[in-house]
Amino acid sequence: MTNPKPIRVLQFGEGNFLRGFVDWMFDVARQAGEFDGSVVVVQPIARGTAALLDRQAGRYTLVLQGLEDGQPREIVREISCISRAISAVDDWPAVLELAGDADLRYVVSNTTEVGITYQQERRPEPGVAPMSFPAKVTEFLFARFSMLGPRDEAGLVFLPCELIERAGGTLREIVLRLAGEWRLPDAFAEWIGRSCAFCDTLVDRIVSGLPADDIAAWDQRLGHHDPLLCVGELYHQWVIQAPAGTRQKLRDEFPPVRAGMNVLLTDDLGPYRTQKVRLLNGGHTSSVLLGSLAGFQTVGEMMADPTMRRFLSAAMLQEIVPTLPLPREQSETFAHAVLTRFENPFLRHRLEAIAQYSVSKWRVRVLPSLLGYVERFGRLPRRLTLSLAGLLAYYQRKDCVETESTLARLADHRAACEDTSTQLNSILADESLWGQDLTKIPGLTASVAEGYKRLMAEGADAAVTATQ
Repeated sequence: MTNPKPIRVLQFGEGNFLRGFVDWMFDVARQAGEFDGSVVVVQPIARGTAALLDRQAGRYTLVLQGLEDGQPREIVREISCISRAISAVDDWPAVLELAGDADLRYVVSNTTEVGITYQQERRPEPGVAPMSFPAKVTEFLFARFSMLGPRDEAGLVFLPCELIERAGGTLREIVLRLAGEWRLPDAFAEWIGRSCAFCDTLVDRIVSGLPADDIAAWDQRLGHHDPLLCVGELYHQWVIQAPAGTRQKLRDEFPPVRAGMNVLLTDDLGPYRTQKVRLLNGGHTSSVLLGSLAGFQTVGEMMADPTMRRFLSAAMLQEIVPTLPLPREQSETFAHAVLTRFENPFLRHRLEAIAQYSVSKWRVRVLPSLLGYVERFGRLPRRLTLSLAGLLAYYQRKDCVETESTLARLADHRAACEDTSTQLNSILADESLWGQDLTKIPGLTASVAEGYKRLMAEGADAAVTATQ
């Protein structure tokens, strides 16, 4: 496809998330007159949708659905900011040719969590793509360095969207390591350190493929079949951690910022990651097991129940928010947004899917909030404590998707203990499950036992009601 717009963004990855989040942002910024450019998509592995995307001239349908001011809203948009899609495996020289484009400014990626990992590999022959994503970045940057020289203005801003901590910093470290192993010039490494910015980012939007049972209906609505159609929620947030100089340039130049989108620039991503993990992910983990025990099938069904909604709202606003590092008002705003997202009538998020591997999830997502609450207030948070009882009751009653080692540990505790109280005490004391002995938290064992017994005898509705 011929596109007169200069190439400003190189995107490694063509999956639903980048198309429903990053490309959507640049498309909106373009419509607002803040992005006079285009995106080139690189398919980093052998299998993908680059050929299909190119056949559709970079265009596809994005459907955003959710609640706005308490009312359902749906936005259908054709994304048109992508000018080209290339397979790195099939046409690596075409990717390297882009390295000499002086207009290029940003590199975004989503190559899965294992994409930004080091693997030892030789520098490939000319025209052959390196195996790993960091090696591809190294080769691309060296081609740019060779064609444009060590000028500061030739540097690129990397905005990796992989769901790992320090994605940008880790990518930079691996690139420099490979540059050394491949014996590339010292001036190249110096140019990277001086002129290229590798930012850590935190992305937040649920983007999914189109459910199979909705395809025919959408074909009829659109008047054609779009195999690249993707569906996402209305909410979006992109938090970017960058050094002061890069941060100021992004404030001045980054199209999504200039278009007024929910992009936060910071020198410390940690508090925002903590907020997301404890409220969004922790909100799920602290409620869905109880919701499942109460007989609900989806998050939407659970949130439509007044008792469960009050439980989760109070858990978030009264027990989790006070433990967070960001200003309370800011975290409360985020919590209310999360509750609205959970109420999204368009999403059919099944509780059983969210409940998978809940022991490790509870340990990471909920336990820190419980400990923080105890430290601050000197007492147990009733709802987060019940969530632990709910986890143990769920694992007693349900066939759970969990690691073999965790299931074996729980079975061993049950087999070794004759009565419920001893069994619960043994499970809570197991540091291999929780990272610490939970029986040392004053009052926790007795409170969990009380909640567990009520759940087993009276049901989840009664146990949840008792916390209100």
